[in-house]
Amino acid sequence: MSTEAIPIMVTGKPQLVAHPDLPRRLLNGVRPKYEIAHFCFSAEAFADEFPKVIKGESYAVSSGVGTNVGSEVWKRRLMKTGAASLRKPKASVVGGGMTDEEFEQMKSVEGADQIKWVRIPTDTMDRLGPALEGLENDIVKWLDELDIQ
Repeated sequence: MSTEAIPIMVTGKPQLVAHPDLPRRLLNGVRPKYEIAHFCFSAEAFADEFPKVIKGESYAVSSGVGTNVGSEVWKRRLMKTGAASLRKPKASVVGGGMTDEEFEQMKSVEGADQIKWVRIPTDTMDRLGPALEGLENDIVKWLDELDIQ
């Protein structure tokens, strides 16, 4: 069994959360089993960026968040392989602030049928509070239930 983290993609609206550093907290909180390779802050960004991500094409990450964004992990991978080895996500986690319409739009994007999906329940903020403390633990649990290889 591989010890390398499973790459995932997260799309959410961090501006709706009372924690300014939620994306970074999630990035660290899903490790070591999962790795947020790419983070989008809107369904529109997902629609634009996901097809490039899944094809392994070079692209600009609008959020600036994720291990595919010139991070130390990315730089180490580049040094090790000699190529910019972008991580293709095996699952997408969609925040509870996304509307049904946005979620369906994301699932219809080219290549979206190649990954598994987790949709964070809309009542998660009621359960965890405005800063979504512990969301990273829930995400790991939900992803584990999908048995992603």
